Amino acid sequence: MKIFFKNQGEPTLKLFNLAKMLITGVIFMLVSMSSGAATYYVTTSGLAKNPGTPGSPWSIAKAFSTAKAGDVVNIKGGNYGHLHLVVANSGSSGLPITFQAQANTGTPTLNGVNWKEKGISVSGKSYITLKGLRVKNYQYGIFFSNASHYATIDGCVADSCCNTDFEKLGYDGYGISITDGDHGKIKKCSATNNGGNNIFLSRSHYCTILNCHAYCNQTVNNKFMTDYYIVLAWSSHNVVRNCTAEDINGSYKGNHGIIIKDNPGAGGSEAHSTDNLIINCTAKKLEEGFVIAHLAYNNRIDSCYVDNTGKKSTFNFCFQIREGAHDNTISNCSGIAKTGGISVYDGTEGTNPQTQNKNLFVNCSIKGIL
Repeated sequence: MKIFFKNQGEPTLKLFNLAKMLITGVIFMLVSMSSGAATYYVTTSGLAKNPGTPGSPWSIAKAFSTAKAGDVVNIKGGNYGHLHLVVANSGSSGLPITFQAQANTGTPTLNGVNWKEKGISVSGKSYITLKGLRVKNYQYGIFFSNASHYATIDGCVADSCCNTDFEKLGYDGYGISITDGDHGKIKKCSATNNGGNNIFLSRSHYCTILNCHAYCNQTVNNKFMTDYYIVLAWSSHNVVRNCTAEDINGSYKGNHGIIIKDNPGAGGSEAHSTDNLIINCTAKKLEEGFVIAHLAYNNRIDSCYVDNTGKKSTFNFCFQIREGAHDNTISNCSGIAKTGGISVYDGTEGTNPQTQNKNLFVNCSIKGIL
């Protein structure tokens, strides 16, 4: 069957050709927009002058200084030694820059050796993904800062990041940290024996910490003792879900598990943490299992569990609300307490007296032991 268009054949054909041109142009533009993205390869013996192909790989420093939006960098497992890597460029929405362990080759590892400076630092660069990498023996392991939004830290490991003189300088050092970065994701990561903080959010909002483990396995108060395990400071609208904090050997050191903590020394210059959710998390053998402190408000801890029976110190509590924290809710939680189950008190930090008003405990169960 043939269909004829009376007096419209030529205009119809022209319109059809024009539509094809427009569609082709759109496809061409889309291809052009994505054609700059590439996949590169890195090995411990790679060279900066190489093209970054599987047969002629880059050095890891070249990759971090060169990769741009949409690029994927596959990093072969191995010891990359004492380097301080800095991400040079930003990704974009839909086109992140990804630095990832190459499949089935082991874990790429950076070893800071002297516990100074940063292993991997990202400053003012957004849409950066780190996947399957390990950093150790720096002062700061993985450190996002200065409006580095939409970070993804996936399956990374940070351990033994600290200062070298805790007796004079206090417990310091960060395993994995996002400061001034919104919409970040830290997932399936492990952080152990980082002196100040294993996993730390500061002034960062709408972030997720998911399926992460924060540990310390030290037996004495040395430079590798962890002070804080998972921390939200001056940070709002974040979710911590299915995470574990544990002082494995139950050391004598006072330490803090999963905590919302706004430093009172800021003198009121920082907005206090609010609307954070900590859910389905576990804390074990810590001085403070779960904590809300320093005027933080409207936060919720739900369906979490604490077991402090293995803690060696004589002062430890499952749940703490202190230093003026108010209007928070702890619900559907349980614990086994050695010293104390729930504590609401005005501590020694900040300007006293402070009042912990309108904090609500709902459907919680704490079991004590002698």
